[in-house]
Amino acid sequence: MTEQADQTINDSAISEFGVKLPPNSRVKTLLFDDAAKHIRVTLDDDETEVVVPIERIRALHGARVRHESVAQFKELNPAATASIQFVAKATMTPVRKDVSKGAVTVTKEELLYAFAIRVDGVESLWYIMAASFNFRKTLGPLATYSTELNVKEFVKRFASFAPHAVCDSFFTGVTKSLPLPPPVDTLIEFFRVAAR
Repeated sequence: MTEQADQTINDSAISEFGVKLPPNSRVKTLLFDDAAKHIRVTLDDDETEVVVPIERIRALHGARVRHESVAQFKELNPAATASIQFVAKATMTPVRKDVSKGAVTVTKEELLYAFAIRVDGVESLWYIMAASFNFRKTLGPLATYSTELNVKEFVKRFASFAPHAVCDSFFTGVTKSLPLPPPVDTLIEFFRVAAR
């Protein structure tokens, strides 16, 4: 998601549903400084680097957020339709065929990882979307090409860096190898939980 898309979520949620989201800022970069005992954060809406002492990190939150994508293929010939249905069955992706129009709709649901950081003295909720976050810059040589492995390493690193911070059930689940909480339906829902 881009910054503009994030703002659209905020604006549309407030105007259509009367939902008031906490102020939020997307984290662009986050670096741990073990020697100085602080993190250095750059936010998408401000290029100024913010230095946060470890004792100001109040809470760490994480979640798997449901994301559904839909692809529609119109007016396909029978061979192409059969090919799409074969791949969909092999990957267990639901396919809905609209017989009257000869169209095939493929719906895919995936879980996206999101994190939120509460910092004393900062009103806005800082958040990270794992799918677009630069883990290589944050984790250095411990970063891999797997988002799931990077998520686990990031959570363990952050929880051990700020052991006094309140960790939610997602962080606890990852650090203690316990079952993760159920996924949330939207990013808005995650923000509301993390802002409490």
